Amino acid sequence: MRAAAAATLALAVLTLATAAATLDATGPAEPLPAAAAGGPGESRAEDLRSRILLDRDCASRLGTNRTTLFANGTIRLRVRSAEGAEGEATDDMKLGELDRGELEAYRNRLAAIDLSETESTALSARGDWVDRCEIRLELEDRPAARFSYSRFDSLSLALSKLVGIADELAGQALARDAGSGLPPGYRPAPGDVLVRVDGELFEVVGPTADGRGTELRGVDQPLTLFVLTEELGRLFVGRAEPPPG
Repeated sequence: MRAAAAATLALAVLTLATAAATLDATGPAEPLPAAAAGGPGESRAEDLRSRILLDRDCASRLGTNRTTLFANGTIRLRVRSAEGAEGEATDDMKLGELDRGELEAYRNRLAAIDLSETESTALSARGDWVDRCEIRLELEDRPAARFSYSRFDSLSLALSKLVGIADELAGQALARDAGSGLPPGYRPAPGDVLVRVDGELFEVVGPTADGRGTELRGVDQPLTLFVLTEELGRLFVGRAEPPPG
């Protein structure tokens, strides 16, 4: 029995010595990369997905539409319509992804806007159909900025640039979402209903007198637009079913 115990102890000592020699030869184990270990790398990726760079939220009695640009390049467009006599309320969301170069270009354009003397605007038109919007900019190297305006306000140059970028991003989300976009070679016909970049619906009335443009009438808002036909693909990003009746 003593001989067996001595043999077992000797084997254990030999195993420990071999392990120590191996450790001395190879050095300490390399630590896992932060992302693989669930450390700061993973947290940073999560932060980029949730951190907002630009957010524009518009609302009226007819519904809401919200455009958001996240720090990882995701664009989210959410359009909700209020319940009306024609049917139930709807809630639709579109997502688009910017590549690294596109995201950096938008960052640079946003950073170049001087908002230091920009103020929110007063409501210049009133009514259930008038959108009241709030736009928020949060870049890393400057204080956060927040402004309110109406769709029909006269905006300062700086604020109009910011609003223009928000409109572009809404169009990007619609255009890049599967199934979005006007058909290739689309030619407008009276009665067609088109979706503008901000989610508003417009019905094609017909060509303008000179034949170069298209007249459109708002489906939910009492607006008339005259748009160069060749520009329709930039301002309108999809078709919708005509309203009943």
